[in-house]
Amino acid sequence: MSQRLSRLFNQTFNGFARSGCGQGRLSWSKTCGLRNTFIASQKRSVATSRSCWQQCPNTTIPLPRRKKRVVVAVTGATGSPLAVALLQRLRRLNVETHLILSTWAVATLKYELDAPDDRSSYFASLADYSYSPRDVSASLSSGSFRTDGMIIVPCSMKTLASIRIGYDTDLITRAASVTLKERRRLILVARETPLSSIHLENMLRVSEAGAVVMPPVMAFYTRPQCIDDMVQQSVKRMSDLLGVGEDFDEEEEQSRSDVWTGFDWETKKAGEISQRGETQIEGEVQKASNGA
Repeated sequence: MSQRLSRLFNQTFNGFARSGCGQGRLSWSKTCGLRNTFIASQKRSVATSRSCWQQCPNTTIPLPRRKKRVVVAVTGATGSPLAVALLQRLRRLNVETHLILSTWAVATLKYELDAPDDRSSYFASLADYSYSPRDVSASLSSGSFRTDGMIIVPCSMKTLASIRIGYDTDLITRAASVTLKERRRLILVARETPLSSIHLENMLRVSEAGAVVMPPVMAFYTRPQCIDDMVQQSVKRMSDLLGVGEDFDEEEEQSRSDVWTGFDWETKKAGEISQRGETQIEGEVQKASNGA
């Protein structure tokens, strides 16, 4: 140990001298004294650490946790507002996002979003990293690049068909194939209507391979007041499927209007009783008026 610490001191001291800070004025005796002091302090530090470990051998040092990492791909099908809302929500949830915009997705933005949010640069500003769909050599093409899932929103029928047969023509389909082979979460927000038997069969095959097909179906039990309410309801379901909304506390979970809690039978029963009472009163009033 002394030899290793001595070499470490020599490297540090030589760098100190070369930088001009030491000016080369230290005598040999002072240099040796500094080296001995350095070695002694390092030995005390090692002894202290060893003593603490011997007293608590089962103690583990907590390592910093990596942020959750999700790949978000956008294709040319209609549904750009869904992608925007999802990227915004993932940022609020402190999720690291890797964005891929297809060529036709960039063209679709012009029709569905208002300026200046109808540009690819705006989407890139919402993500941590962005990639060209033609860059099949990107890190997302390898299973060694660990992610916590991938979502394609919206997912065109062309992209769905490519994923079904494993035809990796671009980075989106390649990243989806990697997600499937690594047994990670793959969410396909398929956007098409009506659906042909070809579409349905493709959905069945990717579902059997492990993907989750989630058409953005509107929900009315939340009593949406505008289009954004329906968008947010779908986006919350997407984040739930990705497993990135699991750290919410109970109070926040209960405040979510998109979570179904069952029929409120008591209120419904009270409303029916009230309605029957009003009907009975109206009937008596009608009889009295006819008798008059």
